Amino acid sequence: RILPIWKKGGLLMDDMAQKEETVFRKKVDDFLDSLPKTFHESIQQTSISGSADKLICCNGKFIAAEIKTNDGLLEPLQEHKLSKVEKANGKAYVVRPKNFNDFKRDLTRIANSKFL
Repeated sequence: RILPIWKKGGLLMDDMAQKEETVFRKKVDDFLDSLPKTFHESIQQTSISGSADKLICCNGKFIAAEIKTNDGLLEPLQEHKLSKVEKANGKAYVVRPKNFNDFKRDLTRIANSKFL
């Protein structure tokens, strides 16, 4: 039996869920590193409550990305901050393994766009 070891998104995450999210974060980082005209930075969650996991500048466009497992839940403050990014004409994503290809397609299009 795997015991819950930490709390995130209102749910206790066990060791397997934590490993799944860590592996997925690496995939997201590797993809972002491969994009032209892109800068990204991880936000340390313990210091800035509710901030997105990734702040990205892609071809001049501001993007906030919250990285979750397929079952991970957003906290209300995370939802609020992502909606504020969208209201400011930025892009906000909740990136999950099940929608990762959509995220990659959108950011590839932004990175390669001549007109934003």
